[in-house]
Amino acid sequence: MRTKSKLVVSKKYKRVTMQRVLVSKLLWDIEQFTSEDLLALLDNQLFLEDLASKNESFRKKFNTSLEDISNYLKAAKIRRIEDIPQVAEKFKKFIKIKLDKFIYPQRNYANQLREYRRYVEFRWSEPEGTLIKQLPPVKYIGKGYTDKGTARKDYLDGSPSWQEVATVEERR
Repeated sequence: MRTKSKLVVSKKYKRVTMQRVLVSKLLWDIEQFTSEDLLALLDNQLFLEDLASKNESFRKKFNTSLEDISNYLKAAKIRRIEDIPQVAEKFKKFIKIKLDKFIYPQRNYANQLREYRRYVEFRWSEPEGTLIKQLPPVKYIGKGYTDKGTARKDYLDGSPSWQEVATVEERR
């Protein structure tokens, strides 16, 4: 049975701040970038794009930054966590130029990273429910015993059976 991870972000923590911290981590602290951070980056990007499609003022404020991050993630084609350092090195100039106003400066990064660790966590859990292999077989109603035959019903018919007749001695 495989365990799964679930990203839990506190309602007190702003999602844009989370995205800024993760993109800054790609730039300033790539050695510490984990698979959980990658999952958080991708999940949060989808959340923010969905929010931008619904909220006009949010879209006006952050649309260019979100588009740039989305383009970066599409161009990077990250398939494994081991690919991140090579991809990040390739795109460092892109991040510095295009996302200059979006990322945190290096002097503020440590404090923001501390806040990120405080409000964002991953919970590893077992899958919910029961595996199909462990379910009992499906119950069904069968046809049952259909031989009506000549079965005796002693409560209806008081006549003796042939075995009783054969074993009784004649009393004369």
